[in-house]
Amino acid sequence: MANQRKQRRSNPLGGIIGLAIFAVILFVLFKMVTGVFTILSWLAPILFILALVYNRQVVFDYGKMLVRTIKNDLPRGIIYSVLSVLGFPLLSAFLFFKAFVTNKAKKMVKQRDETFDDYEEVEENDEDFLELPELDLSKETKSNTGTESKPDNTYDDLFK
Repeated sequence: MANQRKQRRSNPLGGIIGLAIFAVILFVLFKMVTGVFTILSWLAPILFILALVYNRQVVFDYGKMLVRTIKNDLPRGIIYSVLSVLGFPLLSAFLFFKAFVTNKAKKMVKQRDETFDDYEEVEENDEDFLELPELDLSKETKSNTGTESKPDNTYDDLFK
């Protein structure tokens, strides 16, 4: 029986080939990220200026957040400031995207508000605009104030 079993030999190069493929994938991803970061670093000043043009309040709010963080928590504020300087290409892209989206949202809200019609004030007249027939309350008042009770009304029997 032992002879009938096929012995599987493991290839010693299989693990090395897997590691090599993994290293190549990591290298390609690293080159892609550095390429995107390089492109963003060239576009960063332009994106920052466009963010100021679209919605300057976004950039000012970020600056206020940095100042507030420095005042309240100095180590965290310094870390945020250093990361803002080092990651300026990513920060400018983020601020541009946020300014662009808020600008478009404001335009959509303004456009939506313009689509509503102007309201029209209705003048009130002293006359009754709804004419209803007079109700005959005599039957209802007799049944409520009278001492006559119907024998099939069990609800009234609860209060006796």
